[in-house]
Amino acid sequence: MQSVETGYTVYYNLRHNRSGHVLQGRYGAKLVEGDEYLLNLSRYVHLNPVFVDKIKNLPLKKRIEILRNYWWSSYPGYARITGEYEFVTSGPILGLMETRKNRQRREYRKYVESGAAETDEEFLALLKGARLTIGGDEFRAKIGGLYHELAEKSQKPEDVAFRHQIENISAEEILSLLSKMLEVETEWFKERKRKSGLRPLAAKMLSKYGGLTNRKIAEVLNIRSGTAAGRAIARLGKVLESNRKLKILLPEIENKLAKKAAASVKC
Repeated sequence: MQSVETGYTVYYNLRHNRSGHVLQGRYGAKLVEGDEYLLNLSRYVHLNPVFVDKIKNLPLKKRIEILRNYWWSSYPGYARITGEYEFVTSGPILGLMETRKNRQRREYRKYVESGAAETDEEFLALLKGARLTIGGDEFRAKIGGLYHELAEKSQKPEDVAFRHQIENISAEEILSLLSKMLEVETEWFKERKRKSGLRPLAAKMLSKYGGLTNRKIAEVLNIRSGTAAGRAIARLGKVLESNRKLKILLPEIENKLAKKAAASVKC
């Protein structure tokens, strides 16, 4: 994947007489727990084209039409709407459909298109919040523990630099920093207030910089369940659309938390 990105960048820069990066961020991969999460992930990827701003508010029938005819997706091949690309191996995903082989593509099409009606907020929050894995709390904790064990054994400079990015900060420190920057009491992050972005923001920072599971975030912020904590994280994007002050402060907040994480490693 990296060679594809590098090759395209060179081609694009030569064609347009420019230099520098074309694609944002490095290619990444995550471990996925079990068939259910893998199917959800596959559906999420295939539905991406119809959840962009210009399309997501169109009537459902129109969005499904666009999905079936989207040129840059492998979905039409999976669903046997068109021929399949030679470089796509759809068998492993289609094999997860619990039906006869000759009905797998039809059932997969129903499964994906049934998700076009609304987004799966809990899965979306899980996908964006997890650094290494996609799965339940126990799976994420297990893989996270194994990763840290391996990282500690490695003495390579590049591994040390990577650990700087993922060092966890305590929940108390995160809430204290948020309280100071937003000029509110720490307890405000633990109260449910309509249209307030405080709990969604705190939940996101606890996940991203504290490494907490949704269940643990729920305990810290007095949210009724891990699922509800996931939904709170998913709401942050919508909150930022209407809360200009929070949107402006967020980059500064993340910068301070990232520096604190790096400093804690050096100590």
